[in-house]
Amino acid sequence: MAATHEDLADIAKRNRLRREVSLPLLDVSSELQRLERVRDEAEFDRYFEREFYRFEDLMAGRSGWISRMGMHSVIRQTLRKEWHQNSSPSD
Repeated sequence: MAATHEDLADIAKRNRLRREVSLPLLDVSSELQRLERVRDEAEFDRYFEREFYRFEDLMAGRSGWISRMGMHSVIRQTLRKEWHQNSSPSD
């Protein structure tokens, strides 16, 4: 995802504030990469919430929090792999 004008303006504003209180400035490139990671994770979380229903039958048969957490982890990994495959550009 390309940097937006709003992203750059926000980083500039934060750097002005940091300068005022003598904190090190943010590296613009690193901050843009961090923002992209945060947005990707938020997008995956929405996908996970939307698609979790497909695995409810697997969760229903689990008793005990360790078993449920283990299955939740497996489901999350499965959906993350699926999400990456679906969101990758076609060759």
